[in-house]
Amino acid sequence: NGEYLTVCVVNNPLMHLSHPLEIAYLPTTTMMVPTHGDLHPGNVIVVRNSPVFIDYGLSDPSAPIGIDMIRLLGGIIKDIIASEIDFDQLKQLVLVAFGKSNMSFDDEVLSKSLSLLKYILEQIEYHLDKQSFWLHLYGYAWIGLKWNHQPENPKEYAYRACFLIACLAYTEILELFEETVFPVLHDKKIE
Repeated sequence: NGEYLTVCVVNNPLMHLSHPLEIAYLPTTTMMVPTHGDLHPGNVIVVRNSPVFIDYGLSDPSAPIGIDMIRLLGGIIKDIIASEIDFDQLKQLVLVAFGKSNMSFDDEVLSKSLSLLKYILEQIEYHLDKQSFWLHLYGYAWIGLKWNHQPENPKEYAYRACFLIACLAYTEILELFEETVFPVLHDKKIE
């Protein structure tokens, strides 16, 4: 009927989006400190109103300061908050927490979640430069995209949360590095 079928070969998008990880360990002014190495909500228990970290099996004597807080932040978004609210609410919550929207929330769960995220972000901002923050948050989300896409244990909410975090971080990375590191990708921000 005169129509043609176009065949398009598409590479794995995770491989394309892994480029920022190549520069995650470029020299920065970030201080190197001992870290837990696997700080996530499952490795924090509360004893008499105080947090106690457990499972130091992946501790590192020298890693960027703030990396544990980024992992904890990502884990709270991915494993706790994303499991309790729908994706649209999560998207709005993350945008507000990261200063990309000024929406307010009447819902108690969203308000408390926002307060927690803002508190953690304040702690991270105090210790970590913007470049390191976005690169390591992107790295966390990118790894989460791989971990949470397992057919034997599907956690769609966690996968979506990691995708959301990765998109936000990738957009920020593009803005930070503009044409210097990503000349081909400049102006191709994820909306």
